[in-house]
Amino acid sequence: MLGEALRTHGPAAPRAQQVLMQNVLCAVSIGLFHRLNGAAPDSEVRAVLAQALAAATQALQGLAATTDPTHEVAICGNLGEVLMYQGEHARAQALIGRAEAKALASGVRAYIWRLGCTQAVFELLQGRSERSLVQKQALIAEMGTRAPQQTAIRAHRAAHRAAHRA
Repeated sequence: MLGEALRTHGPAAPRAQQVLMQNVLCAVSIGLFHRLNGAAPDSEVRAVLAQALAAATQALQGLAATTDPTHEVAICGNLGEVLMYQGEHARAQALIGRAEAKALASGVRAYIWRLGCTQAVFELLQGRSERSLVQKQALIAEMGTRAPQQTAIRAHRAAHRAAHRA
């Protein structure tokens, strides 16, 4: 539905708004991926990731149209996460590193925590369960009760998976 709205009305919006709408579409698709992964047919999960990839790629291409540094954090972080789940680990790590550097420089704690979740999942996907578990436990302790709900849920789920594999 959001993708259709972007195709229909997005071209008339200013470039910065198009970029932000693409990033929202990517973020919603990532959330859907997390809900469907392991619960829906692989073809459906891959289609959601493909939609996220297309939206994030378009957002990154238009990044110069935005002025808020957190947009770069969100766009690069989202694209990096999608690439990570698609197995493009080198490209993913470069984008996640870029997002982390910008997040640290901007002091946006919620994004730093979210990127920490992504990094720990990356460790898990690389077969480094113990390292992932240690990262998740430290992240969960740091976040305490201040984390955004989705970030806390992702951190706890990944820690659970890492603990079962360690």
